Amino acid sequence: MGRYAAQHPVLEQLNQKLEARSDTLRRRIAVYVEKRIQRAYPEAARRQPTAVQKGKADFLSAADLLWLFVIGAFLGDMVETVFCRLTAGVWMSRSSLVWGLALAMATVLLRQNQDKSDRYLFAFGTVLGGVYEYVCSAVTELLFGTVFWDYSKFKFNLGGRINLLYCFFWGIAAVMWMRYGYPLVLKLMKKGAQPYPSVDDSSAGGIHGGEYAYQRAGTGAVRCPHQRRCAQRPAGSVP
Repeated sequence: MGRYAAQHPVLEQLNQKLEARSDTLRRRIAVYVEKRIQRAYPEAARRQPTAVQKGKADFLSAADLLWLFVIGAFLGDMVETVFCRLTAGVWMSRSSLVWGLALAMATVLLRQNQDKSDRYLFAFGTVLGGVYEYVCSAVTELLFGTVFWDYSKFKFNLGGRINLLYCFFWGIAAVMWMRYGYPLVLKLMKKGAQPYPSVDDSSAGGIHGGEYAYQRAGTGAVRCPHQRRCAQRPAGSVP
């Protein structure tokens, strides 16, 4: 390469000028296309949360949902065990799958409204909790042929499946979770998350790789400062 440049300096200068013009033209085309896409599809041009943006508060991966399920199941088991001890005076082994699903679903549905008032979260949690508990009662009775809880002795009950008092408990739990529990768990999940390579860095690597292949195929040589210095050394010298 160095010998060819020394023998044909005019062609080498012309080649460098063409490469510079080609780079300028490529940048202008890229900017023009990007502006056209932004004007035609403004929504598509906005960045959406992806797996590499896991640290954002509005993104929950499958692993995050699994952790929320486990946390909800554990907390539900503890709450029901203590509640049965205080009200019935006995220790009971309680199933907490309903609590795990409830916590994961409530987080998905309420996280977009986290900044709203406690009154809104309470009302939303009351209605959502009542509907969820009623569906769970009906589904479990249909699948297993037995009734796991019966609120017929409570006032303002609906078919013995739900009652107004426990619906209020769901609303209180929604407020407490979104105000104190979820921010703490989200902070812990962020600390435990491993860093991922950014999309911009990966794209930059692909662009540089494409430029390398383009220059290699078009000119038979790669132009970089290090190789230019090597080309200027006398033939046979140690690099």
